[in-house]
Amino acid sequence: MGRSYYIGPTVSVYGTITTDGVHPISNYTIDSGFPYQLVAEQQGGEQNQQLFFRATGLADTLHTLVITNEMDNGFLFLDYIHVNFVDVGGLVPPLALHTE
Repeated sequence: MGRSYYIGPTVSVYGTITTDGVHPISNYTIDSGFPYQLVAEQQGGEQNQQLFFRATGLADTLHTLVITNEMDNGFLFLDYIHVNFVDVGGLVPPLALHTE
């Protein structure tokens, strides 16, 4: 039997700011809400596992997080996404990822 996971109260996105001179610009939107835009600034050498986005206080229900790279011909390096899950049982897959 599969398990159903509802995203809990917090989701965080971590990424890398490279030394190539291009600052990542990305948007983060939850459930078609107002987007949060990150314009990352280089602080010396390559910066790994930098907090790009965090949402707290989310209801314990299904949510959609859309991450958009706003740089033309640029790269957005995501290291990982940390999600709190609440196990409610059922048949829904725990996490679905879609990229374009």
